[in-house]
Amino acid sequence: MNIYIDKQPNMINFNDAFFNSYAIPFVKADNNIGATIRNSISKIEDVEFQGKDRIISKYNGYPLNLTELSTGCKTIINVLLSTTF
Repeated sequence: MNIYIDKQPNMINFNDAFFNSYAIPFVKADNNIGATIRNSISKIEDVEFQGKDRIISKYNGYPLNLTELSTGCKTIINVLLSTTF
């Protein structure tokens, strides 16, 4: 999936790979950006964090990696962070 931010030159290719490579370090960061992203993920997915890099599934209580977030959540985080990259 490609995300067009404005015009075609300003786009995110391969949404999931972009999130896994570039957004996850921001999520794990000990700063305001990391805290804001974790808060956004918690609200979007209705999950709780276990540490900074794992979430607890609301369906079965199992811990999940951030790579297992929904594509919609990854898309929102990528767009929010697009000005940072």
